[in-house]
Amino acid sequence: MTIDEHSQIEHIYQYGYLAECNLVMAQMYGFSEIDEIIGVRLGDLLPPSDPRNLDYLRAFIRSGYRLSDAESYELDRNGNPKYFANNLVGIIQDHYLIRAWGNQRDVSDRKQSEELLRRSEEMFSTLVEHAPFGVYFIDSDFRLRTINNGSRAFFSNISPLIGRDFAEILRK
Repeated sequence: MTIDEHSQIEHIYQYGYLAECNLVMAQMYGFSEIDEIIGVRLGDLLPPSDPRNLDYLRAFIRSGYRLSDAESYELDRNGNPKYFANNLVGIIQDHYLIRAWGNQRDVSDRKQSEELLRRSEEMFSTLVEHAPFGVYFIDSDFRLRTINNGSRAFFSNISPLIGRDFAEILRK
């Protein structure tokens, strides 16, 4: 007998709670003592309203209840977002998850840095692409790799120029 993913996830959220952890884990969630986090419902840590968490649990189920370095999005005791890289092994009884053991690393700072970098790159890209003047991207061999829209007014056909020596292009 196999229990469908939806039922498994409902079971996890209905019955799942944190039974034990170490002080480091408690502190990752903003608690100062272990006993403050023991008994906390998994739904409070891993909110079912966030699709990333449902994807995480689906991946856990689909992997045969074994995850390695899987990322989860969770909330600390104050509702602040936290990102963890998890290794997790589940214990199944009567076709349902009854226990899981694992470890996690807080990767929130890294995720925040990646998001800030992504936004910065997106803003820079938008700025360059819409600049009213020419911007040319040249590689270390001085070959033209791409140009922005502002540059296109100077060239009738861009395609033959890409990959060519930029000094040669300027001489023409």
